[in-house]
Amino acid sequence: ISINGETISEVLGTLLDLISSDGWNQTKKFHQLNRWFFYYYYNLVDSPERFELLVLEPGESVSESVTIDAMPYANVFSSANNQNPAAYGGQTLYRELLDDNTALLAILSFSQSDLSSFQDFMANSFQLFADNNITDLIIDLRGNGGGDPYQSADLLSYLVHGPYVYFSQGNGYADLFGSVQPHPMRYTGRTWFLIDGACFSTTGHFCALAKYLRLGTFIGEETGGGYYCNDNSLNQTLTESGIVLRIARTLYATAVPASEFLIGRGIMPDYPVQSTVEDRINGFDRQMHFVRTLIGNSR
Repeated sequence: ISINGETISEVLGTLLDLISSDGWNQTKKFHQLNRWFFYYYYNLVDSPERFELLVLEPGESVSESVTIDAMPYANVFSSANNQNPAAYGGQTLYRELLDDNTALLAILSFSQSDLSSFQDFMANSFQLFADNNITDLIIDLRGNGGGDPYQSADLLSYLVHGPYVYFSQGNGYADLFGSVQPHPMRYTGRTWFLIDGACFSTTGHFCALAKYLRLGTFIGEETGGGYYCNDNSLNQTLTESGIVLRIARTLYATAVPASEFLIGRGIMPDYPVQSTVEDRINGFDRQMHFVRTLIGNSR
């Protein structure tokens, strides 16, 4: 209910004002707070030796006071990692045949160290899907903070119906400003995208293009990134304070009509599905359950 005399709404008000985002987007801020609350509280609110908490047990109506000593930051960091295990065993690229004609492809980063290994993984995955007559493909992009546009474009090449243009504005990636061709092993079944507030930068671009090109159905939360973003960044250290500023120098915009999307917002899901605290505690993946049910009902 409160931390050291400040209500949770007051704490959130401070943190939400100080955490950056694209435009007016809020889902990325909440995604960061869900995962790294201790980090933001420590750096942006306070680092006391002890905490006076007013807490309320689920299902109870009377709150109680609790006093606890602060843990060393390194201990909290380690504890947070243990309580939030990485999805898919820490693999950033993952595929699985789920049942007859349904497959899962998880792309948790477009920042793979080697483009050719990413391309090999995609080629092997879509060959597997073709060999098993997959008609419904779930692509999990949740937590994907972006990366290399060439990796995003490679995945798109398996999904598009025909040639398309990736970028309309930016610097570099010259071949993505011209006609990009579909892959010969193009997937022709239905595609379902799982998205959340952590989908940022290149992943926002990917989702914008996939949404505009009508490549599938989106389930989850508004993405943290939109159809354009700023990067080609330069770090500048201020001489007096030593504070390091990261300054974006280039606007990168995907080749989609601005009228298709909301300015200053992420890519919106077709089916908004929000996880609850109880879901987290019980290890229940509400978005995945929703899309599996949707696929079953649509058949």
